[in-house]
Amino acid sequence: MKKSIFKFHCVNSYSLEALKNSQIFCNHYMAFNDPFECWCIEQNGIPDPVHDKERFSAVYRAWGFVDPDFSQGGVEQLNGYCDQFDNEYARNVSKYIESARISCFSRDINNMLMWSHYADGLRGFCIEFDPEMLIKSSSQAVILKVKYRRKPEYLDTMVYSVAEDQVDFHEMAINEELQYRKYIKKHKIKNIRTYADWLKKSRRLLFDLYAKQLAVKPIEWCYEKEMRLIFHSRSDSVSGEFFDYPATAVKSIVFGEKMSAETTKLLTNIVHIKYPDIPVGVAIRNRNDYKINIKF
Repeated sequence: MKKSIFKFHCVNSYSLEALKNSQIFCNHYMAFNDPFECWCIEQNGIPDPVHDKERFSAVYRAWGFVDPDFSQGGVEQLNGYCDQFDNEYARNVSKYIESARISCFSRDINNMLMWSHYADGLRGFCIEFDPEMLIKSSSQAVILKVKYRRKPEYLDTMVYSVAEDQVDFHEMAINEELQYRKYIKKHKIKNIRTYADWLKKSRRLLFDLYAKQLAVKPIEWCYEKEMRLIFHSRSDSVSGEFFDYPATAVKSIVFGEKMSAETTKLLTNIVHIKYPDIPVGVAIRNRNDYKINIKF
């Protein structure tokens, strides 16, 4: 996540105010123009070890085992564990989609279609961000690389529930071990490394499942080379929300060459006041081919 990401803007009162305030507006997925936004195929329930061997194995591995146990005892053990998730109180995977607030970026600042569609045909501007700095002050935000597929991804809600439970379990186990060590001087921390290893694996699995929900799009959108900033809202509405970022997250700003002189002056003043140390460039059409060049 060391490379830059780019946010394209039309010039209007909203984009100018957001630039002044170091804010990014993040939408609910229903506000986007892709009809298949956050579209995935859910697989639900406890998997049958005979008729759904692949799912059964995936759930078993999410539970923390390298090899699944297809014996009668192994099946009963897994069913007993999973039963807590397979009822009316089960975790609702869809809530993570509904609560997500998303802002879209590109990995390519020279993209002609991005300048055309999102920056008003070179009349707008583009902000270059450092992705790590962008979310540094927020423990709730993530940046995901969008994957482009010909078909929707399958999302196993049982694997999701087990992975989330394993994250909770290993976080609690590590905290308990540390507390024992704090208050019982002679207590030896034996399992903390194992807990930490499995916590890392469970988080990675949960992150991959999370991306299947919120960062997969039809292959027709691949020209965007999209990255996404995502955080979760506590609101029950589908309205968008602002995400505050540190001014140091901005690496540069580029104006479209067709931007009016009045707007250029206005934006330049904002940049000088709010982001005095960043370079300012111009996106220019190449005379010899259909390409966009950036000049600083």
